[in-house]
Amino acid sequence: MNKHYIRSLALGTVLSVAMGGAALAGVINFTPTTSQQNTNLGSSYTVTQGGVTLTANAVWGSPSWVNNTNCASTSSSPCLFYKYTAGDFSETGLGLTPNSNNEIYSPYGIALTLATPGEYISGVEIGSVQSGESWQVLGCSMMGGSYSGCTSLDSGVGSMTGTTVTLTGLNATPYGAYIVDVPCAPNSTCTAGGTTTTTNNSDNIVLMSATTVPEPGTLALMAAGLFGLGWMAMVRRRRSRQ
Repeated sequence: MNKHYIRSLALGTVLSVAMGGAALAGVINFTPTTSQQNTNLGSSYTVTQGGVTLTANAVWGSPSWVNNTNCASTSSSPCLFYKYTAGDFSETGLGLTPNSNNEIYSPYGIALTLATPGEYISGVEIGSVQSGESWQVLGCSMMGGSYSGCTSLDSGVGSMTGTTVTLTGLNATPYGAYIVDVPCAPNSTCTAGGTTTTTNNSDNIVLMSATTVPEPGTLALMAAGLFGLGWMAMVRRRRSRQ
């Protein structure tokens, strides 16, 4: 068998695996469509965008978090909820109900996990961070429907009305799950992100989006595949000139 054919076949296989088995970096937006506006999504909700599948779960029980599997809009047990506020993007996203503002509220949170191999959650965007409202992002190990070893990756308290918070680089130390929550109860003194303040009555936030990136090994495989494609094209050009 011709050695050029063997090389071409091998590099073509690498390219196929690299391009077919990995999704590109992207943003999963939790902005509802018209049909999803103000919709109760239940205890767990899975969304696929840009080839990446992400699952959000309503969780409770800080510091030992577990999935809330028995949510009901008429009880104190929260369900995921798509909040939509016309004309205000910072007040639109994924929250929890039966809270009156349909947003994430203490002591509950939203856990994010990826079902797409070779992908990491690299960032989140949090909205509706009003003055005096607290927010936190945790990295956790995941076993079944529970979360352990949770570490606070970042936290803070809003300083003005209608602000958003964008966190990046979460994939620097990958975790099995990330939890977005409100660490401080309403009307309590809260220290978050080095700021001490008294939280207010509407201490609630929304999850606007999550950013994902391929793991470094997958990126290297994709680069090798692209290099192989270029190399094969060069070999073909040289052979055509002979």
